[in-house]
Amino acid sequence: MEIVQEALRQVVDGDDFTAPSRLLADITPEQAASTIGGSIVSIASIVWHTLFWVDAWNAGVGGDISRLKWIPNDETWPEVTADEWPALRDRFIAALGKSQQLAAMVSPDAPGMPDGRTAVQNLLQTAVHTSYHLGQIALIRRNAGIWPPKDGE
Repeated sequence: MEIVQEALRQVVDGDDFTAPSRLLADITPEQAASTIGGSIVSIASIVWHTLFWVDAWNAGVGGDISRLKWIPNDETWPEVTADEWPALRDRFIAALGKSQQLAAMVSPDAPGMPDGRTAVQNLLQTAVHTSYHLGQIALIRRNAGIWPPKDGE
């Protein structure tokens, strides 16, 4: 489980890239809710989608599959309003912290969900999937001319 803890630490702390908390902190609600930088989806929509899956995989580690009712992926990309952005950003950062806590507590042999997966697989999926979408957000910011984040890369 140490490898999973390290993977999640690198994602959350931004070991080789900007940490999510810094990447998202200075994005205004208007920037977050708009399609900028040539993207067809907003940063807020990307964060909502990523949070949906982080929450689902976290729940799966605990054996709860209610979040894993497979829905079409297209339905995990909603439009998010500017007013929703600050709370969404905060929930996303908190969910990543929960993933780290789970990785520190769960047995490497613990089952995950859906059936056939392990807790390790759920948490590694969180790290990989989140990294992918953080890269999208960084690219959108660069293309929109809002790079680097105010407190640096």
